[in-house]
Amino acid sequence: MLVYRVCSAKYANLDGEGARRYGGRWNSPGVAVVYTASSLALAVLETRVHLRRMPIDYVRLTIEIQDTFVVTHEVSVLTIDPRWRMDTAITRGVGDRHFASDPFRPLKVPSVVVDTEWNLLFSRDYAEAYASIVDKQPIAMDYRLWSV
Repeated sequence: MLVYRVCSAKYANLDGEGARRYGGRWNSPGVAVVYTASSLALAVLETRVHLRRMPIDYVRLTIEIQDTFVVTHEVSVLTIDPRWRMDTAITRGVGDRHFASDPFRPLKVPSVVVDTEWNLLFSRDYAEAYASIVDKQPIAMDYRLWSV
């Protein structure tokens, strides 16, 4: 299975360090998680919502996941609190519990940016064993994503 990530070139790895330092929608600070998207377009949008200005040093990563070895756990929006989009405590709780109990199983979660799409999250341990970057290229994003 291929998944995608868009990030600064200096953080183009699969160690989950940014999420460990600052936390993310699906993890609290202290929990190393790698965030990926089901498509490159979704990865661009997921990145865009966190940036104030157009990046100039970003890359796109294509990541191959050895999905035949590990079964993915999927979070359904129907099974979590309906306020999940607005309250990161809800989604962080889901992710923190998952990675504490099963760090070698990726977590498939709904995208907040595009509600019919999904993201795949995995731990640093999973990345070391089952994921690899198969392509890394500079990405030039359209300036219109930042125009008012």
